[in-house]
Amino acid sequence: MSLHPTEELLRLAFYQTLGSRKLSMHVREDYQVTAEIIQSKRASDIHELVLERLPLFLYEHTHSRTKVSINWLSNPSNFIVKTFGKIAVSRQLHFSDLRLSKSHEVSAVAKRQGSGPIQLWVAGNSQVDMYE
Repeated sequence: MSLHPTEELLRLAFYQTLGSRKLSMHVREDYQVTAEIIQSKRASDIHELVLERLPLFLYEHTHSRTKVSINWLSNPSNFIVKTFGKIAVSRQLHFSDLRLSKSHEVSAVAKRQGSGPIQLWVAGNSQVDMYE
């Protein structure tokens, strides 16, 4: 049985008041890429496709408030798509004496630092998984 979102937030706040840290404080995610494919047609096609389909996706999720507007994303300096030969994601869990790491190849990752541009990195060696 799952909890209502409000109950879930209260439960998390309860554990935090007792000194528990969020799991995200113990997990680090890094990306490894091979050489960038400069002026990739694939990157420009995906850039166009995302901007074309985004209004439809957002229309279906009108109950959610977006962090950025479509107009903001349409500015070429705010949404950047790059193609690399391969992309791998590595996740490390560091908790007490426990050190676990797992790495796997992905077809794409999205990154954003602070309020800077959103970057979509696409792997040139595989089909893009639109759900990834």
